[in-house]
Amino acid sequence: MENTINELKNKANERLTELKKKSSLISVLRLISFVGGIPFLIAGISDKKGMYIFAGAYLLITFFFLIYVHACFNKMISHDETYINVLDRYLNRLNGNWMQEIDDGGEFLTQEDVLSRDIDLLGKNSLYQYISIAHTPKGRRRLADTLSLKTDNLSVRSERYKAVKELSLADEFRYEFETRTMKNSKLLEAPEVVEEKFSGWMYPLMLIVPVINIVSLIMVFGYGYNPGLILATFVAGLAITWIPKGKLDVLSAPVYVYGKTAGDFYEILNEINKSEFRSGILSELKNRVTGQKGILKAVKDMQRMGDFAAISFNPIIHMLLAGFIGWDFYLARRTVAWTAKNKDIFTNCEDIIAEFEELGSLAVLSAVRETTEPEIIEDMKLGFDEIYHPLINREKVVSNSGNLDGHITIITGSNMSGKTTFMRTIAVNAVLAYAGAGVCAKSFKLPIMKLFTSMRITDDVSSGISTFYAEILRIKRAADYVEAGSEPPALCLIDEIFKGTNSADRIVGATEAVKKLSSGKCMVILTTHDFELCDIQEADGRPADNYHFEEYYENDEILFDYKMKSGRCTTRNAIALLKMAGIVKN
Repeated sequence: MENTINELKNKANERLTELKKKSSLISVLRLISFVGGIPFLIAGISDKKGMYIFAGAYLLITFFFLIYVHACFNKMISHDETYINVLDRYLNRLNGNWMQEIDDGGEFLTQEDVLSRDIDLLGKNSLYQYISIAHTPKGRRRLADTLSLKTDNLSVRSERYKAVKELSLADEFRYEFETRTMKNSKLLEAPEVVEEKFSGWMYPLMLIVPVINIVSLIMVFGYGYNPGLILATFVAGLAITWIPKGKLDVLSAPVYVYGKTAGDFYEILNEINKSEFRSGILSELKNRVTGQKGILKAVKDMQRMGDFAAISFNPIIHMLLAGFIGWDFYLARRTVAWTAKNKDIFTNCEDIIAEFEELGSLAVLSAVRETTEPEIIEDMKLGFDEIYHPLINREKVVSNSGNLDGHITIITGSNMSGKTTFMRTIAVNAVLAYAGAGVCAKSFKLPIMKLFTSMRITDDVSSGISTFYAEILRIKRAADYVEAGSEPPALCLIDEIFKGTNSADRIVGATEAVKKLSSGKCMVILTTHDFELCDIQEADGRPADNYHFEEYYENDEILFDYKMKSGRCTTRNAIALLKMAGIVKN
């Protein structure tokens, strides 16, 4: 994949260089055509010489055409620059440099969302930061809500996986789609469409302006009248157009608000239009874009109006159009007709694009890592083969296999041996499974469970809550859920249980807390350095399952294999780590 992306990037850079050269040339030609056209036109009108008028008109038409061409080249340049940026983001994911991405979803991380904090779903160095291709406000929010499990996708999980899998294989679509959304993200917010009416008295005025100018041209060039007549009718047309300008500006305001937005939306929707999808969700989304009642045509119409309206941003051109043809009347009339038909169109655009951004972001994980479809089972157990953490570098990550089928699983092990990372691996892959994404494993079997975590515990000085008490509150929340017999069953992941208090209280407190949790529909996985907790029994007297991680030594250097093994740990490494840090001397 890395080689393919680099090839695409090299081609884009070559294309970008050529586009910039051509854009510079067109800019020079545009200036020449304008500077040359005006004198010819003035001389032709003054001297009544058709050749000069023709030459001037030809150069000015060329000028307007080159304005359009130059804008097209600038669009292509902007596209390729953004496209290269998108490819660089994929390379960063593959090379382990993704943490430099600015958007980490941290703004969506609330104090109450302990799950996202504990297992890095949102915020700095998070899953969101790693996979997000969402750039629109609604798309970013949608992805954040999905990853933090605020959105319940369980009933459509299987259909979502099909869509995610299909997008993970559609590399070029994802690159182009993200290019469009990234390039236009600051403008892709659905404006409110306000309906106005085009008053009846405006129709005669709209017709009078072009008519009087056509008549004056015929009289001057056909019957030899004074050329000043053209100027007179032009000024009259300008007055007729500008007297009701306040009302016309109100009527045509939507095209200036929506015109650019429509062009941005059209670029993205057209990428959907050009693609073929097989999965149900993606096919339905495409149908909303291009079906019989699809929104693509309406968006394209507004884009065209926006392009025409953009011409009038030049005050000289706007004056000419207003005086000769009553431009503002026609723009206002067309805008009113469009808004009457398409009041909710931009909200629909936003929703469709946001859903593609969310599913596409989940697909990124399957595009850059080895994933598989999880299997949802009824039994209260976890089965996994070569499961690994998605945020650890591909060259360094270690996978684990096993089956956890007891109500209580105790994991012991030396410092830095991989206990906490293993629990986060289980949790983050469970989140991916429930979101409808692929999981980072050869296989992963799990039931639907409510996730509770107690990992990154901090005190709250302002509320007078210590670290120990904060952990108690975390565990109480899970215990209350279990005691109430709530559904689905709970999966409670506790790291270094009650580490904020002394060992005697910790052992007693942990024993009681874990027994309470295991008395209902709950699986508890906890890590500890207290070997005494390995003897905890479930509420029915069944002993807890024990697993461990351990270190080994080579040439007086401490090493870890990060592999989970059966049974309790029998080694310690605190002194060795102190020696490595230079605190304890040999």
